[in-house]
Amino acid sequence: MPLSPHDDLLKSTLAIRSQAMAFLQQFMPPAISEGLDYNTLARDPDSYVDEQLRSHFIDVVYSCRWKGSREDVKVSFLLEHKSYLPKNIHLQLLRYLWNVYEKQQEKGGKLNLVIPVVIYHGRKPWHVRSFFDHFSLPLPGMARYLPQFDYEFIDLGKVEDDEIVEIKGTVLRNTCFLLKYADRQEMYLQLVSKKFIIFTREGITYEEQVISCRIFLKYLYMTVKDDLSAFIEEMKASLADVKPLEGSIADILIRQGREEGREEGIEIGLEKGLEKGLEIEKLASRFEDKLDILHKLIEKGLEADFIAFVSGLSLPFVQAFARVYQKQRITLLLEAVARARKASDGAAAAAELRAGLLSFGLTEREVEDYF
Repeated sequence: MPLSPHDDLLKSTLAIRSQAMAFLQQFMPPAISEGLDYNTLARDPDSYVDEQLRSHFIDVVYSCRWKGSREDVKVSFLLEHKSYLPKNIHLQLLRYLWNVYEKQQEKGGKLNLVIPVVIYHGRKPWHVRSFFDHFSLPLPGMARYLPQFDYEFIDLGKVEDDEIVEIKGTVLRNTCFLLKYADRQEMYLQLVSKKFIIFTREGITYEEQVISCRIFLKYLYMTVKDDLSAFIEEMKASLADVKPLEGSIADILIRQGREEGREEGIEIGLEKGLEKGLEIEKLASRFEDKLDILHKLIEKGLEADFIAFVSGLSLPFVQAFARVYQKQRITLLLEAVARARKASDGAAAAAELRAGLLSFGLTEREVEDYF
């Protein structure tokens, strides 16, 4: 199942190390945020979300050493992406923590503390309760038989604008504003004009700036129907030396990032012993997601180099796809996705997707530009 644009935006933001650091510094209790040695903050490539949890959470995990010690702490950003509230999030967290600690034990190392950080950006109110609150115990002393743990909870919809402005990470700051006002998109342009949403290289590397702009462009064009010229002008100013048509560093980085992400996902899948069905779903979902982006942006009449920049697809592929694009023939590709999901393995699924692109009118060489 492809991520919603909102979840994809938040996950992509937290995958940037500097923005994960900014989140911890802004939203964690001082005793935690001030005790972490951020020089050791590193992304954990593993995901501990199993099949049963996949409908509830997406996780982005980091490890960090505690100041003045050799103890590592894991921080799991858990993005709550359901449209309805969980009946008992503690049961989901128990399963998640079990997955993490079991993985640590399998690797033969010592158990390290895991801090679950649940991030919510829904519209329904979330009432934080303890695990103890779910029980009616005959005797107070029986509470000692219950698992005792807690989690950090951040409702982005309730974070005040003044607090968001104070966030050190500009990418995270923009993401928080976009998600907070997702159902009031008329506010976006006001936020830009007031310099609440800004596009600068403050606190991030050039590479992170390129990637973050691609993240925002993709999100905005997938969700906003209004004129986006104000956003585009701000981004153009911040990326004045990025020229996608000339094979710039932006185009190279985006292509590399796409391939690295796919390889990392496959490696993780192998380590966790995922079944073939998950590999097939990964191929089909990615294809479905990219197809949706191409369809919407071509219909908006945007230029191929800009679509390539937003989608992360190669420019030659986007140009070829735009050349043969016919709205009424999209069903050919959707049928290919359906066939891919029924394939026996990943190779067979990829073959179905290739066949779909060929039937759509692309040449074999052009199809290879996608893969």
